[in-house]
Amino acid sequence: MVQENRVAALVDALSRDEQLVEPVVRRVRSEITSYALVPTEQLVVSLGRNRERALRTLREGAVPVEDEIWEAERTTLERLAAGLPIEDIMSGFRISIAAIQDRLAETAEELGVELAEIVRLTRLLWRLSDVFAAQAAKAYRAHAVASAVAEQRVRDTWVSAVLTGSGLDDDALDRARAGLGLAPDASYVAFSAKPVDELSAADAQARIAERLSGQLCLVIPGEERLAGILEAVPADVDGLVLGVGPAVTPDRLAESFELAQRILDTAGAEVPGTYTVGRLGWRLSVRHDPWLGEHLRSTYVEPLETARGHSGPILDALRAYLENERNLASAAAVLHVHVNTVRYRLARFEQLTGRSLASTDTLVDLAHTLHALELGVL
Repeated sequence: MVQENRVAALVDALSRDEQLVEPVVRRVRSEITSYALVPTEQLVVSLGRNRERALRTLREGAVPVEDEIWEAERTTLERLAAGLPIEDIMSGFRISIAAIQDRLAETAEELGVELAEIVRLTRLLWRLSDVFAAQAAKAYRAHAVASAVAEQRVRDTWVSAVLTGSGLDDDALDRARAGLGLAPDASYVAFSAKPVDELSAADAQARIAERLSGQLCLVIPGEERLAGILEAVPADVDGLVLGVGPAVTPDRLAESFELAQRILDTAGAEVPGTYTVGRLGWRLSVRHDPWLGEHLRSTYVEPLETARGHSGPILDALRAYLENERNLASAAAVLHVHVNTVRYRLARFEQLTGRSLASTDTLVDLAHTLHALELGVL
């Protein structure tokens, strides 16, 4: 009972000990330079919290579990917000606990507390320090994840605004471009991409980043497509169809992105590769001109459908003929038919449509028609 009273007196004395405030503040600042960033008032408050937690532990004779030490999380978040590294935060707590241990030993001797009891109480404080450090590390990890998510969200918002030219005013757009590291006088390309073969958006994003390692590569995922900004037109990326717009300065990336989306729509989603204006050429106009589409259908497709038989073999012959430089033998080989069969189907086309395959206009129209049929827009 006498020892219990002396321990109680010891804890009470420590609760009023002024040596656990200003001297500890000075020691923390002298040993950990980053604590110059922490206002004295905040440091005094957190030291007070640490002392109260330590005294409660001494009174109860047991160290609380991690989740109960809310002081560790609060102090850690405050110090992280001030710019301190986690190592310095933990060192600061250890200094405050060490100061309490020092005063505990000095005061206990004055009050006649037995040595065995002093050792027990000191060990409690060391265990408390370990648990505090574990909880601080846990808070740090959660903070790091939350910060990374928040930064990614801001970055995605910036990329989206730069690509669409909307969502932010002009000044904010300038700040977004600067924040993304886009040099105002440099050239970049916008892209729109779609995975094929059930490739996930995350894997697609990783493949783009891997392909362009060492280059600026800003990518944001969408429901079905990826979008982003690159320094230059990339080589083909496995499993992806990429529509890449022209190279422009950052203030014109919205124009590049609009064309990149048209390129992707025109390229389709079946054959992976990198597609540009130069690669697609006239095909870009097929999907985006409905009046032309109606004319081509009525002129070249409907006459074949109204004829006896199916239009498919004739259209296949036309496609093989054009894709093989109008060489009858090559077209027949692709179709696995006799040359005369190809010749007959082409003649049948001319008869039904009234259009000559010797005409350049007919050949251009047919190229548009067949591509529109492939895209499903005719």
